[in-house]
Amino acid sequence: MGRKAKGWSISRDKRTGIYTVRFTHAGGQVHRSTRRKDARQAQVEAARIYAETVSGRRAPTVGTNKTLELLFAEWLVDFETEAADETVGFYTDLTSRTFLPFFRTVDAVTTCGADDYRRHRLRQVGRGTVVRELTALRSFVAWALRKRYLTEAVEVRDPGRNVVGTRVLQTERVEVTANEVEALLRALPVRTRYGHSVRALFTTIWETSLRIGTMQRLSVPEHYRKGAKGLRIGERIDKARYAREIPLTPRARALLDDACPDKGLLFGEYDYRRTLRSAAKKVGIDLERRKHLSAHDIRHAAVTHAQEVSQNIAGAAYMAGHKRTATTAAYTHPNYAAGVAILGARFGFLDTKLDTGRKPRDRETRFPLVGTGRIELPTPTVSR
Repeated sequence: MGRKAKGWSISRDKRTGIYTVRFTHAGGQVHRSTRRKDARQAQVEAARIYAETVSGRRAPTVGTNKTLELLFAEWLVDFETEAADETVGFYTDLTSRTFLPFFRTVDAVTTCGADDYRRHRLRQVGRGTVVRELTALRSFVAWALRKRYLTEAVEVRDPGRNVVGTRVLQTERVEVTANEVEALLRALPVRTRYGHSVRALFTTIWETSLRIGTMQRLSVPEHYRKGAKGLRIGERIDKARYAREIPLTPRARALLDDACPDKGLLFGEYDYRRTLRSAAKKVGIDLERRKHLSAHDIRHAAVTHAQEVSQNIAGAAYMAGHKRTATTAAYTHPNYAAGVAILGARFGFLDTKLDTGRKPRDRETRFPLVGTGRIELPTPTVSR
């Protein structure tokens, strides 16, 4: 059994003037730079290093002198060869925004440190977000152990199933009908004043249900070329890494041909929100909805509409890029129009206040014959 830690001491390097902390832990000597030249600051840092090492929040030894920032950069370079661009972008943002400010140094990446990170993030965001972040951290730890940058195994544990975390107010999802989307497409300019083909972008999203991230990565000739009958979606540009061919309507093909450059990105990234919301105002979408309207809402409406008109969930999943139809089913949102459609199918009911795009089969008969008698409305009674 190793000797029990007995405290720490600091010594000053005569050449650099920087203080080093020394102590015994787990039967071995630990020497760490405090990176401080002032004696009092060095003592504070030494106490922190000692406490974190003894508590397990700092590894006593690591297999590299490289900074944590450099290790994250190396990991992302290796990781991008096997992951979608959208995932790599998420992990890159995650390392700079949360991992580096929290861990700071390589020796802080320990099992205890991962537990602290989990508790810290649960006070800020929901469980789902924390699970995704811990998946990234687990991937980095596995990579660092293979490279021998970490010398001790690190367990990254997910939150318990009953843990909720901190709910963050999300951007409100906007419901738009098929008729509203079609009117919106007509109201959009073919190009913005900066030359962006905004009508082609949203028409293609509406007809194919593709994600805005995928649309922004489409390039010529890899994914489309003039005269083509469809889009070739590669694994690298799809969030789910779902490579597939997407058919196009003549309307979408004509708009894409007009927007198609000789080579390079078909759309690229730009802020489309002002143009989209301006068009929404023209077609009469109320202020509360249009101030939150985005490409994600058009995609949601497209997936919902595809299932409503075809009842083909497998086809809707294929177009949307869902490998599981359960994901596609979650995109179908109950709404008033769906309720009206059910009444129309059952009783020929038509709500004159809402143009759902669905007409009763027999306009003359509002309540069709069922069995041997006609359905009659009950006589209203008035209580006095």
